[in-house]
Amino acid sequence: MPRQLAKNIEWVRETLLEGAEGKLDKESLSVVMLRFLLENDELPIREVLKQFDKTEELQKGTGLFLFRYLIAKKELIIDMTKKIDLSSKVSDLLI
Repeated sequence: MPRQLAKNIEWVRETLLEGAEGKLDKESLSVVMLRFLLENDELPIREVLKQFDKTEELQKGTGLFLFRYLIAKKELIIDMTKKIDLSSKVSDLLI
């Protein structure tokens, strides 16, 4: 297995573990996050995640957690053999 693929799997997998989200309703919030990402697909991912946290009045880092969760659930399809670059545009990352 390619090293980067293994790293990416490890990075997204923990979002699937029970209790990883604390008191977060990751199922319903991930739907909101997916729509937010698709509506802002020309912005850098990092910026979209920050805006999401602010807009939804969530704790810093929640957007990143949900982004990882969407990848783990295969709601966002990306090339897992490449490094996930949060400075790239959403549209450039998605397959």
